[in-house]
Amino acid sequence: MRHLLTSLLPITRQSKSTTMKKNLHCLLICFLTAISVTAQQGVAINTDGSAPHSDAILDVKSTTKGLLFPRMTYAQRIAISTPPGGLI
Repeated sequence: MRHLLTSLLPITRQSKSTTMKKNLHCLLICFLTAISVTAQQGVAINTDGSAPHSDAILDVKSTTKGLLFPRMTYAQRIAISTPPGGLI
């Protein structure tokens, strides 16, 4: 009887290991899918809860407020040594 139990033990460990690998693989696929779906969406800043426009990375909407850019003097703006293209 003891010989039978010891011979089954490696099979049980192998089975648990295989099951854990399958579960981990499934979890990884779900995680990567969620990241790719989330990464394709833009950000909406609004008061009505509407979704961002599909072509926008940032969609700001308000009928009572505006957008305030950082205030810099001319000297501060030209002091940026290598400004990226499109810097406002």
